[in-house]
Amino acid sequence: MRHELQRGERLRQLGVDAGKSGHELGPWLRQDGESVTFCTRCDAHVYVRSSEEWIVDESGLSQRSRAPPADPTNPISTAHRAHGNSRSA
Repeated sequence: MRHELQRGERLRQLGVDAGKSGHELGPWLRQDGESVTFCTRCDAHVYVRSSEEWIVDESGLSQRSRAPPADPTNPISTAHRAHGNSRSA
């Protein structure tokens, strides 16, 4: 249980850090101890493997997202957010 709580907090923090660079991370895909997500606005991705030590590859997140922020007046962007396809926290 503790490991899952740590994993959730780690992924949440990665989302917050990515947001500071203009990235919006999509849903996390998970298999066994590995998780991956992609920025919904560019081709940056994050890979996380949890084991004794956390292995995190934040390829592309060190650079600001090349895409402009989502337009809240755009119905497609609004629907995308409403269905939980983007992380905002």
